[in-house]
Amino acid sequence: MNKSYVAEKLEDRSIIRVTGPETSSFLQGMVTNDIDHLMDEDDHQGLPLFSSTIEPNDKENYDNNERSQVASLKRSMYAMLLNTSGRVIFDIIVIQLSNTCFLLDCHAESASKLVKHLKMYRVRRKIDISIDNAAQVWSIFSANMIPIQDLNNSIMAEDYEQLALSVSDTISTVDPRVKQLGFRVIIKDSDSKTANMLGSISNDNQPSYTGLKYRLGVGESPYEIIPGKALPLESNADYLHGVSFHKGCYIGQELTARTHHTGVVRKRVMPIFINTKCNDNVTAGANIENLTSGKSVGKILSRVNDNAIGLMRVDECMNAEKNNELLVLSEDKTVNVTVSRPEWWPEVSPSKLPGK
Repeated sequence: MNKSYVAEKLEDRSIIRVTGPETSSFLQGMVTNDIDHLMDEDDHQGLPLFSSTIEPNDKENYDNNERSQVASLKRSMYAMLLNTSGRVIFDIIVIQLSNTCFLLDCHAESASKLVKHLKMYRVRRKIDISIDNAAQVWSIFSANMIPIQDLNNSIMAEDYEQLALSVSDTISTVDPRVKQLGFRVIIKDSDSKTANMLGSISNDNQPSYTGLKYRLGVGESPYEIIPGKALPLESNADYLHGVSFHKGCYIGQELTARTHHTGVVRKRVMPIFINTKCNDNVTAGANIENLTSGKSVGKILSRVNDNAIGLMRVDECMNAEKNNELLVLSEDKTVNVTVSRPEWWPEVSPSKLPGK
């Protein structure tokens, strides 16, 4: 394998299991993405590799795929749940195990709230919703950020097979947001063969998964995507394959659809590099401004070491770069930062393409 993959246990993630004959239609009315794409054989909307052909018959044996000798990457997609005002309250990765069983990979602090939210809308549907307390979520990623042009479905499949993870105790998927985030692996037994193997390639003294997310400009709720305040398109849901503009109604759809079809998304979550050392003032909520004009260009959302992530005014940041103007911290103008446009962003906004 020509990539230096490392593994990190994501202690801040939880798994919610949603099962029942009406699960897919229930989720379809709740999330921003189109659950029907998980039910199809084709790869839609640029979603990553789905190669699993084994579908467990029920929720009890979904982790027992010994019959399959082929490395199995499950179908998954990124999605958000919105409130009635169109603001983000949760963001999740949805992993399909069968047509009646789905896993929701969410932030651990949000798990109980998400279960309560789903149960509130479940009404009388025959759906079971519960937190899987035994599940552990790991990320396998390259410590050195792989150029996006060097990753495609075929390459990812080959890399995964070379990892040689046990099929029997593993549920794996390509991260459906950005391929540079690597693979997400769910295991049920901390003493299993897979757990030991992942521990052997853990990323001690390596750049962290959170650092990688920030370098890529990928935010997650509740810290970078603020529940009840963040808008899905400002949080890059459209660029992260997390929203469908062609499916039926879901909670909060109206504002999102209207913004996509008629509005302009002026602010977006973007990666920030802190050029100045001794930068204790660079904390969540810190304002960034153009030193030349004195105008605000955005705010820091979160930070790890020299990498941060912020909700930024895209045009102002890009114009500052083009004109060689410094972006600085409003509270301490000796601290200058670089705001970059992620390479995984489309060249043209999907809403502005011809025919849209």
